[in-house]
Amino acid sequence: MTFDIAIVSHNTDFYLLNLLSSVREALSPNSFGSCHVWDNGSTDASLAVLEELARDMPWLEVHTESTNLGHGPALDRLLRDHCREEWVLLLDSDTRLLRDFRAALPDLTHETPAFIGQIHSQARRPYAYLCHLLVNRGRYLRLPPFTGGGAPGVDFFRAVHQLGVHWRRFRWVDYVEHYGQGTLHRLLELGETDHELYAFAWEESRRNPVWSKAVARERELKQRLAEFLAQKGTTASTRPADLAPVETPASSRHVSALAAARHALIQRALPRVPLPSRFLPLVAAKVGTAQNRHELELLFGRVRQMRPWTVVEVGSTYGGTLFLWARAARPDATLVSVGLPPWELDDPGEEGRRRALATLARRKQRLRVIRADPLHGETRGKVDSFLGGRPVDFLFFATQGSAEQLRERFERYAPLVRAGGLIAVDEIRSRLGADHTLSESWRDIRSRFGGEELVDREDQNGFGIGLIRVGDWNRGGR
Repeated sequence: MTFDIAIVSHNTDFYLLNLLSSVREALSPNSFGSCHVWDNGSTDASLAVLEELARDMPWLEVHTESTNLGHGPALDRLLRDHCREEWVLLLDSDTRLLRDFRAALPDLTHETPAFIGQIHSQARRPYAYLCHLLVNRGRYLRLPPFTGGGAPGVDFFRAVHQLGVHWRRFRWVDYVEHYGQGTLHRLLELGETDHELYAFAWEESRRNPVWSKAVARERELKQRLAEFLAQKGTTASTRPADLAPVETPASSRHVSALAAARHALIQRALPRVPLPSRFLPLVAAKVGTAQNRHELELLFGRVRQMRPWTVVEVGSTYGGTLFLWARAARPDATLVSVGLPPWELDDPGEEGRRRALATLARRKQRLRVIRADPLHGETRGKVDSFLGGRPVDFLFFATQGSAEQLRERFERYAPLVRAGGLIAVDEIRSRLGADHTLSESWRDIRSRFGGEELVDREDQNGFGIGLIRVGDWNRGGR
């Protein structure tokens, strides 16, 4: 794979020096195309750093703008007007490339995903970290662009999800270190009160326990910058090295804190508030879903008619489907969610997300969340232990992974379902850019056991839910 690198920088001179030095150390010059850096109207020593580095890095191409376009629009300009390779690695300026990652990338022989990324644990649907993301440029140009705001990729990732475009998960933290909130530190340090993220940066500096450690690390990077510029005989920025943060106006602090409190209250209250059944799929979307909404509503209706005693979800998702199964099941039902989440288990947000899942059950229901590979040797035993011999009424496969994994999961967990029970399989339609083996796996299962399909549109890409009503071929019976 050949790729370009795209970096947007605004007043991050010492971070920029650190990142570009790491690229030179981790990658050989012939392993990628060009490294494009867009300077968004910096007033520090960023341009001096880029000018000096470009003398020794023939692969470095610098693009400048006198004003700050915003991170998203600048990335879009790089992807559209300057990058030329099929793939583009997006890196935040406050990251560091640890080592060459190419050999660890997934095999793309039979597919062209929209992106290869690490999924954010706090998103309600697939959203990858933009600080380290490998984007397919051809697919990007046919999707909504990165835009301004605190989440510049929200429209892009929403379209990837809604259109059923394939994407691949990759653990970038093993290859890219993200210092985290480095650009926010600089907003405070330089007193840029008119920046749209300044109020957020102010709040973050008060609540984030690692903020002080990050500031200490930045002092070391600033020292490296000073030594680099002195060696090159270049005059650095005349700004002081450590400006005291400017206080955010009281009105901005009040609005920011109030918005955060309101969001937290809604997230806690939604699973507990009694609502008419027609509103429950909307609430599930707020909790987080990765399915086509119409198909999910149809499935919810089927499960609700069953009023199951026992529900098992294999393949953890964003919590929205688990919320629905708890509302469709009996008030004293037993529910199990087993599987690895779409994000990494050591993601900072995983612990909070797992606790949130535990609150989705109704008051008298029993819920067990098992964060483990469903095919791991001990996982099925944990499910059996919690069920205590109860046959399963409804089994939902949230398919993450390959066709072979779906077959193995089906063989391992389908025998839990009683005769007359229901099995649902998610993602039975092929996605753009992906091979067709997953849909072929579903067709093989359907040919063996019968079933039907819930599909919103016949011409859609991806999604689709397969249903199997368990007959005499399975063991069980209440």
